[in-house]
Amino acid sequence: MAVTVRRVTIAIGKEEFAWASKRAKREGLSVSAVLTRATRDALEAEAKRERQRKAWDELQHWLLDGKPPTAAELEAAQRELDGEK
Repeated sequence: MAVTVRRVTIAIGKEEFAWASKRAKREGLSVSAVLTRATRDALEAEAKRERQRKAWDELQHWLLDGKPPTAAELEAAQRELDGEK
């Protein structure tokens, strides 16, 4: 799969650069690849937190509505909390 990239110039702290450099060397990657993966991981974590927030909001709505959730709804909410799609 081809990846579209954009060349940019960034400023990064010395400690962060040292971490990225060491990780890149250890894993046989470029610093850019390490930073890209770290960014992607952060994006995925953010998306997971959003799915969890939505699942929690839905669960609260069910509970506050006075109607207990069905087993299927509880299972769906658990899958969302576990980060499954």
